Amino acid sequence: MMMSIFASVQGLSCAKASMQPGQPQNYLMRTAFVAITMLIAGTVPNFGVIFEFFASLCSPVICFFVPIIGGAAIRKSVGAKGAGAVRSVFQFFLLLLGLFCLVIGLMSSVADLRAELAKGSDGH
Repeated sequence: MMMSIFASVQGLSCAKASMQPGQPQNYLMRTAFVAITMLIAGTVPNFGVIFEFFASLCSPVICFFVPIIGGAAIRKSVGAKGAGAVRSVFQFFLLLLGLFCLVIGLMSSVADLRAELAKGSDGH
């Protein structure tokens, strides 16, 4: 996840020349991003529960739905041949697996989040 942030910053027109891999500015940027992430994780109470919620929501979408549905949309937009029958069946089952992970993950993370909120409202 952090790599996408690094690549985005390095790709900015204002940073292309000075933030290439191996340069001191690049090391400073990466160190700062990691330090900020660690600071947030260390200062936000129950960060693990919050992270669990976002991960259960985003991971199936990023891993299953975006590649399959996005790939089909790109193929359609450029006029390329669609997926064959075997691949379509396989992708259908992958989408079902993604939906299963999304539903079960959200149910679990919402239950954990509710439990943490209930614990916090009790004054403990």
